[in-house]
Amino acid sequence: MAFTPPPVFARWWAMAEACSGTTGSLESVAFYVVPDVSSFQRNNAAVLGYWTSGGNQIVLAGNVSLDGGNVRHEMLHALLRVGGHPRDQFLERCGGTVDCGIECIADAGAAPAADPAAPTVAPAALAVTVDVTPTAPTTAQFGGFFTVTVNVRNTASRPVVALLGATNSRALSFQYDVRGPTGGVTGAREVLDASTVTFAAGETKHQVFDFSIGADLLARKLPPGAYTVRTGYGANFTAPVPVTVGP
Repeated sequence: MAFTPPPVFARWWAMAEACSGTTGSLESVAFYVVPDVSSFQRNNAAVLGYWTSGGNQIVLAGNVSLDGGNVRHEMLHALLRVGGHPRDQFLERCGGTVDCGIECIADAGAAPAADPAAPTVAPAALAVTVDVTPTAPTTAQFGGFFTVTVNVRNTASRPVVALLGATNSRALSFQYDVRGPTGGVTGAREVLDASTVTFAAGETKHQVFDFSIGADLLARKLPPGAYTVRTGYGANFTAPVPVTVGP
């Protein structure tokens, strides 16, 4: 069924434009949802959504039609006008801004080999910061949707490879910890691709976590109140940052 994109889609589209270095018209995309499902079958696989060049359409599973990382993934397809997952866009330029799971990674192909001269470093050797956008979320801005972005920078003048656990296989990389008046919620990304832990000299990697104002902490829907937000990369966490979520 046809779906009218909410106001936050304009921000998500701008985020996909910014990371990809491409521009396009959101108004030219026709959105549809498959109601009351969290995934659906396409080409013999369960998917959360897809973009098709025919009519420039994005079709989303209804139950995840407001999942920012998934929506931005399909928006990136629409901006690039490709059905595949070029590594330089989905895992490099827009890595962390758009979701790219196991199937996406497999389609993107193997990661480039790390520089053999790059030393292995602990997470503490990297600079971790957090951005909350908008800084004081309210329902009047983007319908109450906001983002917590983890920024991880290699401050060294040479490439490095981060070691996040005994090995990097499925180790926790980007993380968040949000605490407020009704409790807290934490979450993390696992290392699924080598690009998560390989840093060029001076490179900054980002991971966007989407939140909204609501009443379901586990779904990252926060009731209004005063919160502290910490983000981390491996075991390296920022100090708590105060954030006020308004009505």
